[in-house]
Amino acid sequence: MKRLAMLFTAAVLFALGTARADSVVGFTGDFAPGNWSVVTGAGGTPPSADASFLSISSPRPVDSDDDFTRFFIDLTRAARVSFDWDYVSSDEDEDPIFDPFGVITGDVPLFTQLTDDLGDIMQSGSFSVIVGAGEMFGFQAFALEGDFGTATTRVGSFRVDYIPEPQTLLLMGLALAAATATRRRGTRT
Repeated sequence: MKRLAMLFTAAVLFALGTARADSVVGFTGDFAPGNWSVVTGAGGTPPSADASFLSISSPRPVDSDDDFTRFFIDLTRAARVSFDWDYVSSDEDEDPIFDPFGVITGDVPLFTQLTDDLGDIMQSGSFSVIVGAGEMFGFQAFALEGDFGTATTRVGSFRVDYIPEPQTLLLMGLALAAATATRRRGTRT
C-alpha cells in the first residue's frame, strides 16, 4: 500500500510539474520584435518595438484608399495573450472613425476593433484573448481614409500565458483522482 501511495504521489508531482504555466512577459523570447511579420500599408511606417512596448501607426494611403499596417505572429501553442493599449488620433476632424485599431486572430485573420469610432481622439484599455495553437495573433492599424491624419497606438504590458495541453491536464486529473482514492483506502484501515 505504501508503494502504491508513493507511486501516485510521484505521478501527481510529475503532472503538476509538466502543467506549469509558461509565460512570456514583454516582446521577448519567441515574441521578440524580429520574430513577428510586418505588412506596412501605403504611406505607412513599420511598427517600432522593443522588449517593453510596441508602437504601431495607421498608414496614409493615397487616393482615399483603405489600407492597414499589421504586426503579427503564429502561436505554436495555445495561450492567453493580454496587453494594455494607448491610442491617439491626429485626424483633422478629431474623429477616430477613420483610423481604427485592434487585433487579428485565428487561422483566417479576424479583425476585432478595440477603439471606439465615436470616442475621444485619445483612448486606452486592456485586452485579453485566447489564441489556439497554430493560429495567428497580431495588431492592426487601419486607415479608412487617407485624406486625414493618422493614429498611433502604443501597446505595453504585453504578456503571453501558455495554456497546458489537454493531455497534461488529463494526466494531472488522473493522478489526483488516484491519489485521492489511495488516501481514502488508507484512512479506512
